[in-house]
Amino acid sequence: MMKLLPLITFLLFTANLFAQNHPVPDPKHGLVKWYSIEEAQELIIKDPKPILIDVYTNWCGWCKKMIQTTYSNPGIANYINTNFYAVQFNAETKDTIEYRGETYVNKGIGRRPTHDLAVKILGGKLSYPTTLFFNNDFEFSLSAAGYLDVKKLEPLLIYTVENIFRTSPYNPFEKKFNMAFLQKDAIDMDVIKWHTWDEAVELHKEEPRKFLINVYTDWCNGCVVMNRTTYTDPVIASYINQKFYAVDLNAQSKEPINYKDQTFVNNGADGTPFHQFATALAGSRIILPSAFVLDTELNRIGTLPYYMLPRTYEPILKYYGDDVYKDKPWPEYQKEFKGEIE
Repeated sequence: MMKLLPLITFLLFTANLFAQNHPVPDPKHGLVKWYSIEEAQELIIKDPKPILIDVYTNWCGWCKKMIQTTYSNPGIANYINTNFYAVQFNAETKDTIEYRGETYVNKGIGRRPTHDLAVKILGGKLSYPTTLFFNNDFEFSLSAAGYLDVKKLEPLLIYTVENIFRTSPYNPFEKKFNMAFLQKDAIDMDVIKWHTWDEAVELHKEEPRKFLINVYTDWCNGCVVMNRTTYTDPVIASYINQKFYAVDLNAQSKEPINYKDQTFVNNGADGTPFHQFATALAGSRIILPSAFVLDTELNRIGTLPYYMLPRTYEPILKYYGDDVYKDKPWPEYQKEFKGEIE
């Protein structure tokens, strides 16, 4: 059975993200290290990270409340400081701002004049506070209007940092996130028959099947959500048990793995914390979570990167499990697929 994290009250990336000395929050900034918009744009060129923008006004009471509570939470602040360039942006500032090659100003119109950049990034919906999330090349953006407490902000941060936006809309992911971490005691984790690599190889000798290798780490929150929700979905679990030997592989495991007359280890020799077998399966780089499908000759035939909802995962599993991949292109199959999961 998989080893999964306990409920995370504060987001985990590594244990050292937690404040050890109980720092005193700044009343105007909390514990987050804030940058200007111009600074954040310069920093992502040198060291790409997502950008979080807290859009506020001086008269907004809930904006101040969010600084005093959510952004003063040591776990949240440390996670943001490690994984984002965080920007505090006063929607009524008089500053001239350069943003993505354009110049924006506050024209001073109205009783509470709004900066043109605020109008731009908020899409004309002037609600405060509003929290904006962008990945490092601005291909993805998400906005959350209103006050966000820790529990509301957690899944938004994970969704952005772990690239879950690439495979799932936000609302379904948030629902699965809350299920995984807030309702975890009601989840039956034994529905899939998970094996170690050696166990699966021995079973394969008696009855050949395809392999489904789930690669995860203990600090990958998207992995936890997928393990506790997608892999426990009755349709997904039943199909995997019928068609595959399911192998759970912690990408940071130290156990040697023998595959095709070669022994793979994790001794840090390649400069990464990941097992050589996981790296070999992934190719250029490891994306977490990922799953890999091997045929009955133990050749890799499918790579399934990123978190996936059950309804997204079902057609992919069946494409390989039912051998459709041998005769039909994926776009054609995907278009005609009728699944069991709503």
